[in-house]
Amino acid sequence: MLSPTKTMASGKNAEMSGNRKKHCRRKLRSNGSLKGLKSLSEAIILQSIEDMFSPDHRNESLEFFSGNSFKVCSKLAGLDTKKQSEILFLMGGNKK
Repeated sequence: MLSPTKTMASGKNAEMSGNRKKHCRRKLRSNGSLKGLKSLSEAIILQSIEDMFSPDHRNESLEFFSGNSFKVCSKLAGLDTKKQSEILFLMGGNKK
């Protein structure tokens, strides 16, 4: 695997210029990585909701919603505190 600072040019590894490296890093941060983290976090939350109804996975789901993992995923998914509380209330993890 190539390092982020190298590229394939005519079959050889060639160093990228400083401006090109900065552009690539900026593009990666603004394009796919944040969207990917948001999508992954949403999927984890939805899977954990579904797992609440599975006897085999219920305990894992309860741990997810009662621990720090839900807080981290919900922040990455863009859920505000009110939405987090609503989900926890629906899951029985937070009594209002």
